[in-house]
Amino acid sequence: MGRNLVSAGKLLVVFCLGFVLFAPAASARWARTFGTDQGLIGSLLPSVLGGYYLAGYTELETESTWHVARIDSSGVVAWAKKLPGAGDNFSVAMELSDGSFFVQGETTLGTGKGTNALWAKFTSSFSPVWQYAFGGDGSEYLAFYPTSDGGFIGGGLSTSYGDGQEHMLVIKLNSSGGISWSKVLSIADTDRDFDILEVSDGYVMKTTILTETMGIPDGGQDVVLIKLNTSGAVQWAKHYKPADKSINSAVVSLTSDGNLLLAGSDIPTFSWPMDDKINDLPIPSFTSDMFLMKVSSSNGSILWDWKYGDETSMLTGIMAWENADGTFSYSGFRPEVTSGTDMDSDELEVKGNILILQLSSAGAINSQNMTTNDDIYGLFYKQHDGTYHLVGSQVTLDGEESDMDVLYGKFDSSLNPVWVKTFGGDKTDMGALFNISGQYFLSGTTLSFASGKSTIFGITLDSTGEYPDCQPYFEDFTVTWGTPQLAKSDLGRTAESVTPQEIAQPYSPESVSMTVETVTLSTTDICGSTPPEGIVYVGKEGCGGHTPCVSSITDGISSAEDNGTIKVGEGTYSGDVLMNVTRSLHLQGYDTAYTTPSTPTVQGSLTLRNGEIILDEGGFILIP
Repeated sequence: MGRNLVSAGKLLVVFCLGFVLFAPAASARWARTFGTDQGLIGSLLPSVLGGYYLAGYTELETESTWHVARIDSSGVVAWAKKLPGAGDNFSVAMELSDGSFFVQGETTLGTGKGTNALWAKFTSSFSPVWQYAFGGDGSEYLAFYPTSDGGFIGGGLSTSYGDGQEHMLVIKLNSSGGISWSKVLSIADTDRDFDILEVSDGYVMKTTILTETMGIPDGGQDVVLIKLNTSGAVQWAKHYKPADKSINSAVVSLTSDGNLLLAGSDIPTFSWPMDDKINDLPIPSFTSDMFLMKVSSSNGSILWDWKYGDETSMLTGIMAWENADGTFSYSGFRPEVTSGTDMDSDELEVKGNILILQLSSAGAINSQNMTTNDDIYGLFYKQHDGTYHLVGSQVTLDGEESDMDVLYGKFDSSLNPVWVKTFGGDKTDMGALFNISGQYFLSGTTLSFASGKSTIFGITLDSTGEYPDCQPYFEDFTVTWGTPQLAKSDLGRTAESVTPQEIAQPYSPESVSMTVETVTLSTTDICGSTPPEGIVYVGKEGCGGHTPCVSSITDGISSAEDNGTIKVGEGTYSGDVLMNVTRSLHLQGYDTAYTTPSTPTVQGSLTLRNGEIILDEGGFILIP
């Protein structure tokens, strides 16, 4: 029998109303992996519906198959689905604001002769809403993002149009998945990538083009921005040309004054003979700089452009953000590359140090800090309250063996550590830290806890970033700081106007239907058995063998430990519920097997009086 999988929120609200002694609703404590027989790579992400959703894939020699699942706040799998894999490549791109899912990828579905683009929408329980394929004789590789009008904007590279080279295909979708407008644009025969950002009066596209060829040492790679209005007409297009050939990549974001910020890295080209013995050559030594450009959104002109670096370091720009006072922070990475003697070495490991630049509103360096650990990589995120989160990895090399643990932490506004931890077993573990309404959640991919197969893990953490009773997988970590001597200098870019070529695009989308399979995910408690949460079971006719078992909710409240969990089985519970203890409790409705959450339905009215909840006209019912 299907179940309404809405969390037992009504019941929890009943117990919280008017009683300051009860804490706000909190997620149950758990540390668990989720996997398949073939392994699973991905993460759990906070869901807009509460709890989490899983997005991950299995990677085999012949195909990659994507999975999606709904995970409740207790770490229980509500449902799991598998997308088709053979001949197709789909991914769960995002959860939308109503809890539905947007899926995109490449497919053999549709009448196009090549690899067709697919976009689809599924409900919050993963039932199909609409599915479309689009393509011609070549191949389409598209990515979409939600827009403020409820639709989507996106696109990517396509070879179906024009001369068969890769050109930029831009598509605006309405809320029903239909195409509002589309076009194919080309700057050159060497469009290399595609990204797009919604702004107040349209969209800004980013691509990179090769100035000659990608053949090292002669080639360069430059950034191009194209501004479209809301109807897709080109308003301006700029090629940001360096004085010397270099390989550039950047991400674009919107500033508070409505202009654009480009953050990236600038790598000078270098001489490197291209012949049959290339793999016998050592990795060349070269430097690279981080750069920032602020660009006018009205015409693409450069407002200011700077690069940050020194004479010896390879610096990689990761992300930049604007602070509330109009200044900027920039998190980057300086790797220390350890490798074998040639490019075919399997021993290549990248580790190093993370840096943060605090910049003025015009890009001047106000302060700079960089870790000195030498065995980490990652980045810092600045939070709304001015604190920072560290997300990355800590790498340990032991001869030809390496171990990678998740590195995460919280720092105050001055970058002083509040707490810093590592998590992992004896193999590679990678993850990210989420802050969900003040509660911390860690998730990613692990090889340490499922007999060497990759699985997705999720762990609810306390306010200090820990999970007690789960040693030795969590350890304190000390971040050491130094002051780099980076200098700001002129990036030397010029903004040259270019005219994108518009190529006719005669194809239309067609409705298709992918087959989605219901699957079962295997779960493993990382810390052994269920964490000691003081679970008490309440059942009208017994608790299915679970203990401790009581027959009334009042008795469950009395016998539960502080911060404990009361699992209430399906049935009708009438009479008064006495709140006669002072502690925080998590109450959850379940089926009589205590495996699947159920929804409480409150009958009649509620009255709060002298520590009692008076349930008039029949109490409440837990409905399977």
